[in-house]
Formats: sequence, structure tokens, C-alpha cells
Amino acid sequence: MFALLDYTDDSRNAKYYSFLSKENILGYSKWKDMKYHRFPILNSGMKWLHIVKDSQYRDYMGQRLSDITKQQALLNGENRIKGWCRQFGLKDTQTDNIPEEVKKCFDKNVKVVKDMIELALEHKLRPVIVSTPHSDALNRHFFG
Repeated sequence: MFALLDYTDDSRNAKYYSFLSKENILGYSKWKDMKYHRFPILNSGMKWLHIVKDSQYRDYMGQRLSDITKQQALLNGENRIKGWCRQFGLKDTQTDNIPEEVKKCFDKNVKVVKDMIELALEHKLRPVIVSTPHSDALNRHFFG
């Protein structure tokens, strides 16, 4: 399932500044565009030090990516899924009980993708849909 939500917590809309037009971002402001998209270093906290001092990047749990064990990857995947469930108000990722707001966003996004495919076909182009890669841990959760 893929959904773009209009969050009441405006800071969550920050992720949309890099790919949506300002008309499609709830609570758009020029300052936020500068902060989140044009000059993201303004919002990076101490992460910018990785540019100045060449150090190995650590993931959100503070681990070097090369040091993560299979068990830690599974745990990270489970934590990411729990976060998605909280974010979208789901009991779990396999539920049919989806909040109405998420259903509306999902339906809207399905229409956008169908329109994109239709436009590509009208111009005699072959549409290709690509999904971002996930870890084996996440893939196993979704696809068995």
C-alpha cells in the first residue's frame, strides 16, 4: 500500500517538499521549502559533520551499516513496520481495517498512477513501475 497523507502535524509534510509542487503540499511555506528542500543542511542537525569529517555513516539506531547482523536487520525491519502502523493508524500491515483517510489517499494515488500509465500509453511509451529496494527482512514480512 502506498499513500501520501496530509498530516495535521505539519513537520511530517516535510518529506513532500522534494517532489510535490507547492500547490499539493498542505501548509506549504517558502521558508519550509528552503529548509527541507533547497538547503537541507539547515535541518540536518549534526549530520552535516559527515561531510566535513569523513566518517562512516551510522543508521538511525547508531550502528555502522556494515556491522548490522541478520538479527539486527530483522529487528530494524520490525521496528520500521511498527512505525508505519503507527503512522498510518493500522493494527498491522496485513489488516483489512484501514482508516478512511488512508483509503482516500490510497485511492487518490491509484488514480494518479493509472493516469500516468494512460498518458505513457497515449504517447506510445511503455510504462515501467519501480519499487524501492527493501531489506530481505522487510521483503519476507510482506511476501512470505
